[in-house]
Amino acid sequence: MKFTFTQTHRPIYGLTFARWGIFHKETWQSAMDAPAEFTFDSLVGSGPFEVETFQQGSFMTLTPADGHPVHDIDHKVQLQGFADQQSALQAFQNGELDFLSQLSPSATDTLEGNMNNVEFVEAPEFTSYHLYPQHPVAPSKFGAFRKAIGMAFNRQQIHDVTFRGGGEMDFTGCVMSPTHPWRPPEDQLTKFTDKPQGDPEGAKQVLEEAGWGWDSQGRLHYPPDADLAPVYPKGEEPTSEQGFECLDEEGKYVPPS
Repeated sequence: MKFTFTQTHRPIYGLTFARWGIFHKETWQSAMDAPAEFTFDSLVGSGPFEVETFQQGSFMTLTPADGHPVHDIDHKVQLQGFADQQSALQAFQNGELDFLSQLSPSATDTLEGNMNNVEFVEAPEFTSYHLYPQHPVAPSKFGAFRKAIGMAFNRQQIHDVTFRGGGEMDFTGCVMSPTHPWRPPEDQLTKFTDKPQGDPEGAKQVLEEAGWGWDSQGRLHYPPDADLAPVYPKGEEPTSEQGFECLDEEGKYVPPS
């Protein structure tokens, strides 16, 4: 099945598709015929578990997949849904849950202060937390501005507040974390800085060297000769004729040879 959008929608793959899983073709067809009445009773998967029962917004019971070629599982798993993290936290403290994931720092502090037999596990992620600059428009269309932003972040503070000091910081512009199997070699990545606390002074120097400046009120200004027009008109897509060598004549991405 092919999905066509009138504009870019980044969450479709990471959030929407990931939430619903893989369906039989017939399942999608019935959904298209009567979207308001859409329900499903069969799922397709390749993991070590298969769905036994599922109640949307409530729970899902998984049983071992018979004859899985890699994993031999001898237990069931029940995934329980909660309206908010506080409800899940209370259920865990009451002994109703064996495992609780994606805890906030405050929830972790609560468990550490009230339970003695809790084990915390930090698992490496394949993607890092990151910002998506709008490359076609000012100010982030300018490389010096993007580089300065990447240098100025206090990654140490963000890391301590968000992850309570766990894991590793990434100093590059790659969305794939160092544990990702497809992460490019380090010498092919843009490294903004190697200072965990950031380098604001270095960021200012990068901007000054590119012609940026500050007025008497500390406001940042573009270089005098800066072209603030969008790289390509709003509502349109970049083309190879506009200087994007990574695109073909139809605007499709062409991997480097």
